[in-house]
Amino acid sequence: MQMCAKDNGFTPFVSMQNHYRLLYREDERELIPICDQMNVARTPYSPLAAGRLCRTQWHTDTKRRL
Repeated sequence: MQMCAKDNGFTPFVSMQNHYRLLYREDERELIPICDQMNVARTPYSPLAAGRLCRTQWHTDTKRRL
């Protein structure tokens, strides 16, 4: 998308807000190097995995539990 924006005269991205997960970190393998290469800032959110890493047990019946 960065190259498409540059080729078409659009404003390139300056920041990426990704869901940073301590349980599943597969995105970092590709996203961090390309963000560094394209000078795109990274803004992670949800650093505690929605509470799963700070609670001893996880009991809920909501859709967000998945």
